[in-house]
Amino acid sequence: MPLSFTHNELISSRDEDNEDAPVEFEVAKRTGKYYCFPKNVLSLEHDLYIHEDISLERKLFIAERNISVFPKIDRMVSKSIYVGGDDENAIPESVFWDLLKKVSGFS
Repeated sequence: MPLSFTHNELISSRDEDNEDAPVEFEVAKRTGKYYCFPKNVLSLEHDLYIHEDISLERKLFIAERNISVFPKIDRMVSKSIYVGGDDENAIPESVFWDLLKKVSGFS
């Protein structure tokens, strides 16, 4: 899943004296009990909301064999994707982890 950043997501300044210095980008904003990942950052058609109780680890976004389940889900839905929490349209966390296991061999 390619990430796409623009100047709008940049939250730190580039160090002109040290070209190897890291820069920081904002990839998500907290909205209530969810972290909202804007669709343009994740190259999706819909925004992605992940509940605050879910650990934001790499394996959530890119599982084994470099497979991401979010683009697959995105193609099947017509509105924002919610994972975990109590939103009426949310994919329950346990169901999401099971889906990752089946699709990518994640354990």
